[in-house]
Amino acid sequence: MSVYEKMIREAIAAQKADVEVIKEKRGKSFRLDDVKPYVDVANQMKAEGDQSQAVFDLHIDSINAHFEILSNLTDTVRPRTTHSSSTTRQDLSLKYYMMKNRISVKQWRNSYRGSIRRRRSSGVRS
Repeated sequence: MSVYEKMIREAIAAQKADVEVIKEKRGKSFRLDDVKPYVDVANQMKAEGDQSQAVFDLHIDSINAHFEILSNLTDTVRPRTTHSSSTTRQDLSLKYYMMKNRISVKQWRNSYRGSIRRRRSSGVRS
């Protein structure tokens, strides 16, 4: 098996571990123990050919450290709801502003950059 085939198989195995958990847990409570299949797949990764075992060890140690630390901090993870994030509100108000004033993204960027330049040239820091 070539190194490329090995990399593809490892990537597919990791993705499959993630997808299976997502299918099973969609709409339900997600516990950190649910990512264990991904951690198990990562722990099976080995260097082959010209690949560096040190890089694999660093990657595997990182995954295990994240899993262990997060597992010690909490049991569950709740996804952030997008409708309550300030970024989304900012995006919506920008879209509303652009629609109301009938300007394109390019026009808005140019006017925004112009206002930044004017503030900088007047000595006002943003």
